Amino acid sequence: MGLLRRELDGRGVILFTDHVIGRMASCALSLDAAFVSMAHALIRWNGQHWELRDLGSTNGTYLGGSRVAPGQSVALREGNTVAFGDPRERWQLASDAAPAAAAVPLEGGEPSFFSNGCVAVPCAEDPIATIYPDAEGWWLEGDELVTPLAPGQLFQVAGRSWRFECPAGAAITATSLGSFGLDDVTLLFGVSRDQEHVSLTLQGRSGEQPLGERTCYYLALILAKQRQVERARADAGWVDVDRFVRMAPEYAAGSALNVEIFRLRRALGEAGLHDAAAIVQRRRRQLRLGTERFEIREA
Repeated sequence: MGLLRRELDGRGVILFTDHVIGRMASCALSLDAAFVSMAHALIRWNGQHWELRDLGSTNGTYLGGSRVAPGQSVALREGNTVAFGDPRERWQLASDAAPAAAAVPLEGGEPSFFSNGCVAVPCAEDPIATIYPDAEGWWLEGDELVTPLAPGQLFQVAGRSWRFECPAGAAITATSLGSFGLDDVTLLFGVSRDQEHVSLTLQGRSGEQPLGERTCYYLALILAKQRQVERARADAGWVDVDRFVRMAPEYAAGSALNVEIFRLRRALGEAGLHDAAAIVQRRRRQLRLGTERFEIREA
């Protein structure tokens, strides 16, 4: 992710795809200084690198001490210094890495960024909703349904308004983060007789990758058993959420189910699966395991 850092106090600002700097409160970087215009400048990711443009400001935009012509776009590189209105008030491009997909709260607060295959909203500790990519685009998944999501689109989660930030082509990049996908592996569940302990191993062409024991694997095990029972059906494995929580009451409280689904996806993303979000499929009030490739080994 691109990072702009103020030289005066070290304040850091993560850059979004189109990052407007100015005095307006709605600007991505709002600067309360008389020498800054209402909409002063734009730092933008053009798909290859960051670029800086002056938006017709009164006091000018500076790159390395030289004033940028109004309307002109100039390339930014890591280590470059920029200033808005006063050449002494410098900011440095501390990182020129490409922007990441993110959910940005409109009322202020910390954005949630793409990590291990998805974006947790409002945060990884309380993932009420999840944003994830596939070959067709980006999707917003909540309790009730999954809906397509476009860059710049506004949406509501937990009574708050959010904007989806996403650089062009990010869905393709995101789905290429891992070296293999669900179709390349078999999930091996290891289950103790009392079902108190559930382990998971990924079995692929290059061998087995043990992932240890985690509570979220129990959720996947329940869905695997449901899909196993109905394997002969074309639409096998779907289970109503209400029925699921009757089978596993520990997921009935609050956002416990969403938290465990997020943890399962994150665990598989950390293991290298580029499509880890697909491990659980959702439609209105229903769930199912996102693969037929699994084995259950009971001790």
